[in-house]
Amino acid sequence: MEASSIYLRGTCVLPPGVAVTLGNDCDGWRLVEDIAAHALERMTLESGWHFMWIAGNRNQRGLGRSLATARQDAICRALKKVNERYNAAELSREAAFSAGPFWCVHADFQPRHIQERFSFSPL
Repeated sequence: MEASSIYLRGTCVLPPGVAVTLGNDCDGWRLVEDIAAHALERMTLESGWHFMWIAGNRNQRGLGRSLATARQDAICRALKKVNERYNAAELSREAAFSAGPFWCVHADFQPRHIQERFSFSPL
């Protein structure tokens, strides 16, 4: 996982012709596996739709006995904090460190929203 990874809420509708591969599920959010956020934004804009930035990061820490477990915990916790009105979130920063037998991961997400119309229309 790297910064600029994008997660889409299960209810997110993409523009016609924009196809992505979705990965693991985290409480209704799915990781876009095959392209980074900037590429999805470009494809969305080229189709005439809008990919909006929403003010305010959502961040959370996760703990686990493995890096993968701690990362998944941090990501799921942070995504739970994204308002229900928004259908996308971009991983903007991730940091990890080990403390003895445990891992701690800090994940920051930037809420995003994909829609056809220019004016914001919540789900």
